[in-house]
Amino acid sequence: MPLINYGKKRDELWFIENLHGNAEYAVKVNKVLTEEESPFQHLQIFDTARLGKILVLDGIVQTSSVLEFSAPYGEMLAHVPLISHPNPQRGLIIGGGDYEIAREVFKHLSVEHLDLVDIDRRVGELTLEHMSEFTGGAEKDSRLHVHSEDGAEFVKNVPNNHYDFVLIDSTDPGGPSTPLFNARFIRNVYRILKPGGIVARQVGSLQFQPDEAPSNFRCIQSIFGEASLYISSIPIYWGGLFGFVIAVKSGALAQNLDFSEIKSRFEARNLDTIYYSPEIHQAAFLLPPYIKKRLETVYGCELIMEIEGCDLDITDAEERCKEFVERLCEKINMKRFGGFQYYNFGHAKSKTSGPSFVQLIETSSIVGHVSNYWDGTLYLDLFTCKDFDPQVAVDFAREFFGARVAFSVFLERGSVRNSARKKLHVLGEFCSERKNG
Repeated sequence: MPLINYGKKRDELWFIENLHGNAEYAVKVNKVLTEEESPFQHLQIFDTARLGKILVLDGIVQTSSVLEFSAPYGEMLAHVPLISHPNPQRGLIIGGGDYEIAREVFKHLSVEHLDLVDIDRRVGELTLEHMSEFTGGAEKDSRLHVHSEDGAEFVKNVPNNHYDFVLIDSTDPGGPSTPLFNARFIRNVYRILKPGGIVARQVGSLQFQPDEAPSNFRCIQSIFGEASLYISSIPIYWGGLFGFVIAVKSGALAQNLDFSEIKSRFEARNLDTIYYSPEIHQAAFLLPPYIKKRLETVYGCELIMEIEGCDLDITDAEERCKEFVERLCEKINMKRFGGFQYYNFGHAKSKTSGPSFVQLIETSSIVGHVSNYWDGTLYLDLFTCKDFDPQVAVDFAREFFGARVAFSVFLERGSVRNSARKKLHVLGEFCSERKNG
């Protein structure tokens, strides 16, 4: 990421972060303390005019030696889950090579063993070399066990029911953190947690990274059964409110913990914090309406149609079915990918008779099958993650095939609502009939 001359004085040096593509975050740099390329990422530490020393990975600010700027992140990722646990003893941090989260975890004296797994050992080494005042001595604590390896690979080899808490302090999706953002990894996290164990992870800026919170929330919720989103302002990061997802294995939602219990645990553990408090803990689960709505994000929709009384000269003709797919994609503004596939199974078997066709489209497919044993009936399935008008699709399909009637059901796919209710949510039913005459 660029260091540039920026401002009225030509000798001023500024660091520019461009995480969000069309908006930048500029910090005046007093001195470049270190800069190197590790096997995994680009690392920089700057002494800045306002933010103290900052750690930058692949051009993205990670933390600051000035705790008023950085502590809200570390304290909220560590203390919300650990206070939510009645007796946290054994834990795992994925990422966190700068020791910030370990520093906060060790404030809970019940913790007896903490594994810290970061793929890049140079993060910790450079932090200790240039920002040792930031770690609070966590690197010297005998309870800490550091592993320089891939977190996604590490959890595969951990026994079942091993940890009381897992904190995922990863960088944003992309680069070395990519394997930490999929269901396979979260399944392993669930497996290695004890019953009542807690997972928490950061999910980015709610304003500039609007897809991260819903997608991570849904992934964790679908595996843990329930999940909660909590929020905080993080001054060291540019992007408004930042989110965290938390879930409990075989237990009550963390947000349901009574305030008196939060306060009692906070006082009993004698935590020394500069941002986190029982009041902040409880308030963090109060979400703005637009964030609540965003958690209901639907990742795809499926239109399932039965079209009766089709013109058999059209359904039996490969070129006409191909034309249908091409024109349907134009009608609903979808892109086609790859070639059109068509095969006529003939009359050999009752369940597989007749023509079938497939066309890959934007993020999914259009699939059709014509039954020879019904009166010109076409079964059509249109699945995509892009918005479209289902009535337009139903009307066009009936008209193109000269059918008597087309009826359909329109379903949500991949939604938080489906996962919570354990059933597909029906968005609507649509019908199109030929007018008499």
